[in-house]
Amino acid sequence: MIFITRGDAIGSGYALNRIDRTVAETGEPFCDGSHIVYVSSSLADEGTDLGRLMHDLRCSEPDKMHYNELRERVAYYKKEMEGIEDMSGKFEEIMQRKINEARTEILMEGRQEVARNMVRDGSIPLSKIAEFSGLSINEVESIRNSLQP
Repeated sequence: MIFITRGDAIGSGYALNRIDRTVAETGEPFCDGSHIVYVSSSLADEGTDLGRLMHDLRCSEPDKMHYNELRERVAYYKKEMEGIEDMSGKFEEIMQRKINEARTEILMEGRQEVARNMVRDGSIPLSKIAEFSGLSINEVESIRNSLQP
């Protein structure tokens, strides 16, 4: 697993930090095939391949990038109409998904608030509260239990 960070995430002062897994009690290496690498993009030296890659990942201007593959792809999305439209479409998809998630969360909070008020009233059966609020009977019971001292 590789984490690329803006700053020095673990405070080592190095651009590249490889984390080796060991058995705590024995200090022996734990060879499960997993590896963790932290790369600090702010500490990377542009005189190295890694430093040039970090520069390109931070860079928003294709003409200033070192690696052709990244330069061409970024130029496509920033300068060519088809790429701009493609990126705009992806942005709209993400925004619509976030709006839908927020709407669902707000509706759920509203249903829960209605159910809380109905439970506090005490005169309405839990099955009716579930029916009116659109929550499951288990959710209504959980609300009731959370309101009890």
